[in-house]
Amino acid sequence: MGYRCQVCGKEAKTAKGMAEHLASTTYLYEKHIDWVQANGLRFAKLTGAGSYGPLLELVEQKCKSD
Repeated sequence: MGYRCQVCGKEAKTAKGMAEHLASTTYLYEKHIDWVQANGLRFAKLTGAGSYGPLLELVEQKCKSD
């Protein structure tokens, strides 16, 4: 079981790994930001404060792959 990015297809073994990918990636950077914002999260708050809580919830809900 792992997580697959809904924007670029990258896979991660943990939800935190996927959240870090979404928050810090340079690959399709604008598309990742758009995706995070479209899901009601403020990107700057996530990266600036280092808080992945809301993003982890989103990853658990939408990126989980069995």
